[in-house]
Amino acid sequence: MQTIRGRIIAIFIVCMIFICALSALYWWSVATIRSRLHVSEQFEDLLNDILEARRYEKNFLFLRDYDSLKENIYYLNQVDKLTQQLAQDITRLFGKNAFKYFDDSVKNYQNIMLSFAQPENRSSPDEKGEEVRRLGKIVADFTNDLLMYKRKRIHDVLTVTLSLPFGFLGVSLLLLMVVTHLISSKVLQPLALMRQTTGKIAAGDFSPIEYEGNGEDEISQLLAAFNRMAGELESRQEQLVQSRKIAAIGTFTAGIAHELNNPINNIYLTAETLLEEYEDLSPPEGKELVLDVLNQAERASEIVRNLLDFSRSERPAYTALNI
Repeated sequence: MQTIRGRIIAIFIVCMIFICALSALYWWSVATIRSRLHVSEQFEDLLNDILEARRYEKNFLFLRDYDSLKENIYYLNQVDKLTQQLAQDITRLFGKNAFKYFDDSVKNYQNIMLSFAQPENRSSPDEKGEEVRRLGKIVADFTNDLLMYKRKRIHDVLTVTLSLPFGFLGVSLLLLMVVTHLISSKVLQPLALMRQTTGKIAAGDFSPIEYEGNGEDEISQLLAAFNRMAGELESRQEQLVQSRKIAAIGTFTAGIAHELNNPINNIYLTAETLLEEYEDLSPPEGKELVLDVLNQAERASEIVRNLLDFSRSERPAYTALNI
């Protein structure tokens, strides 16, 4: 994953895996809460049935109301059914020994209350009243502990579920920081260097971009291509300068040739006239032609002096000497 594209794809895959894992964890938490709420509702039904049984138990023990005894036995049968249905949940929460103790207490409580319904035992509720109260309290307290513990576990799962968004936010911020650092160091900084170098190239500075990259990512390859382009531009610039120099020299030479050609032509024509008409010329006319030659020669000499002055890189410095 040396390229920026590969790193971005890797980060995207990590984000997708994290989102899927978080979604699965969130779904598991919700499913767990729903399942535990259902079991908690069954525990509440169990506790309510036990409390109803105890209420009718008290009515029977104090008032000898056998209708209350029938209601008590009915609710104890409901308690026994629910106890068998919730056997695995109770065992998972409190262990086999605790469940056996609870189940035995329920059955003993149920058997004693059933015994009161027998005609031969109708006159003996007081003999077993204390044992009935003890077993009823054991069963009620155990069921209440079950309900409290189940609610605590539901609260723990809710706490975890509520913390998931904060975990998602933290990991998202971390991934955002990684992506921001990657874009800043691998994309924005090289582009800023390229922008500065472009301005230097416009000013005539073709220095290459100095970038510490691995040479395999897209930005490193782009900068390498940019440096090659800058080198080509520098080379073409030198060639263009040389071409312009040659063209300027050609234009300059043509101008010099034209300037020198005029006095030379004049000298040539004057000398030719002097040669052809020398015998027929009077001394003043001959003198005039010779002066014309001298003037044209002076003109050519002036042109040459101007060229020499133009070609000098430094002006001569004059210093007074003590002779």
